Amino acid sequence: MKQIKITKTDIYTALLTLMSAVPGVIVYTKIPDRIATHFGINGEPDSWSSKVFAVFGLPLVLAALHMIACIITNLDERTEKQKITGILHFVIPSVAFAVQTMIILYALGILSDVVTVSVCILSLLFIVLGNYLPKTRQNSAVGVRTKKTLSDERVWEKTNRLAGYLMTAAGVISLSISFFGLAPFAIVLLSTSLIVPVIYQAVI
Repeated sequence: MKQIKITKTDIYTALLTLMSAVPGVIVYTKIPDRIATHFGINGEPDSWSSKVFAVFGLPLVLAALHMIACIITNLDERTEKQKITGILHFVIPSVAFAVQTMIILYALGILSDVVTVSVCILSLLFIVLGNYLPKTRQNSAVGVRTKKTLSDERVWEKTNRLAGYLMTAAGVISLSISFFGLAPFAIVLLSTSLIVPVIYQAVI
């Protein structure tokens, strides 16, 4: 059984994830007791939480997920020296802060178009990760990981290179069109950039 490993970076970035509670704490007395915390594809809220959970609970949940992701990543020694691993440490903290801010702004009535904001966040994430995927070497934690890519280095390289290019292109295009009422199309485009590499590795 592999030994569980937790690094200082794991702990620091988990604390950063907890800091996503700050926007809610600043305006805690101004937000309603019941807050929308999940939205449908049409931008309408379909799930609500108490403001205590929204402000403090969600960051705790995300910090726990972050630590789990770090532990899983650390199980494969091949990920330690890869640049994308360092970037991944800041993915959940960054997304957590952005999402928490979006939820609070919606609760205050300042923000209404959560779909566009969500697409923008996803698009930026795709652009960042897409730039690093082509340089990622075989590992069991990061990248397009299938039985075929993990057993054949050539397939891994070709598949993750394609995935990186598609994710970056989809991110740039989606970020551009989301402001023109085309957020649903952007979501389809982002999803397609994830599906195509999986199909590609199966046929090459």
